[in-house]
Amino acid sequence: MKGICKLCGKSEELLNESHIIPDFIYRDLGIFNENHTLNRLTVKKEKEPIVHSRSIPSSEYEAGILCSKCDNEIIGGYENYAKKAMFGGALPSDESPIVTDYVTPQNIKYSQAVGISYPKFKLFLLSILWRMAISSRPIFYQVELSDEIKEKLRLMILNDDPGDLNEFPIYGMTYLNDPSMPRDIIGQPFRAEVDGNTIIRILLGGIFILYHISIGFHDENRIENLVLNKKNEWKLFHIEVGKGWEFFFKHASW
Repeated sequence: MKGICKLCGKSEELLNESHIIPDFIYRDLGIFNENHTLNRLTVKKEKEPIVHSRSIPSSEYEAGILCSKCDNEIIGGYENYAKKAMFGGALPSDESPIVTDYVTPQNIKYSQAVGISYPKFKLFLLSILWRMAISSRPIFYQVELSDEIKEKLRLMILNDDPGDLNEFPIYGMTYLNDPSMPRDIIGQPFRAEVDGNTIIRILLGGIFILYHISIGFHDENRIENLVLNKKNEWKLFHIEVGKGWEFFFKHASW
């Protein structure tokens, strides 16, 4: 179909399927079943979180939002890097992350990825945020951003500009240190207001991505060691073993 691409703004032939969350995340996390469908979990805020599951078609995608160049070359380029960085693949040595586990004197446990490309990985994550924000799919209804924010994200992605540290800083938390917790879940994004700031959270296979919706966070020094930063470092803070479901229900919406 012919239309206006939401990324480049040009009149182009638009794709019938543009994935909102990249297909490789579902595939490489083993979330697809043998029929290339998903199991959608019904959960309740009680001790037994999983009630039952049912198959639903494939992953979340949408028609008529992106042209082939924007989807396959611009966003696809960020996804190609992220796939290799997350699941293994040939990368230049300065863009190939090495992950080490640490414990602070306060007994806070975290994993730190060193050598992860700040521009490429941040733009990969921001491209997911932007796609969720422009999508009409019901699952993304809480990712409601202002036109100003969506336009800022669009230009950053289009112009290969990851922005400064205080522009949409991205935090990470994980329960992958807890073997009792499932790895094959992608959660519905959740919006929260914290100290007057908007946070968008999404669970991707055991890792919570937390987007700070800001284009001018004022205290870069305070956040530099907490977020994906220009030193090409990213810390994933570990959720205490046995507290995964509690954190899940506190920070997820179903």
